[in-house]
Amino acid sequence: MSTQMKVRVLEKGRNLLKLEIENIDPIIFHMMNHHMENEPNVEISGYQIVHPMSNKYVYIIRVRRGTPKKYMIEALEKILKDLKEFKEELMSKVSR
Repeated sequence: MSTQMKVRVLEKGRNLLKLEIENIDPIIFHMMNHHMENEPNVEISGYQIVHPMSNKYVYIIRVRRGTPKKYMIEALEKILKDLKEFKEELMSKVSR
């Protein structure tokens, strides 16, 4: 049984978004950063572990133009596309 994810806004500004996210696999942050690292309007994107014994993380994104939410949504959409392509490739290469 999985524990429900919780998201709390710690700080929100025109070009900054700081979230506390609980019960999430941190690999998602690596995937998001991978898609944002070549985006010239993203100044900072990263996360930190709140405490090694907790499953809480603080994710921060700061942008030059646009909104942090816009770039997070775009990164998540790219991740979903990557996962779909991987699934299709896996299904075509691995026999049942």
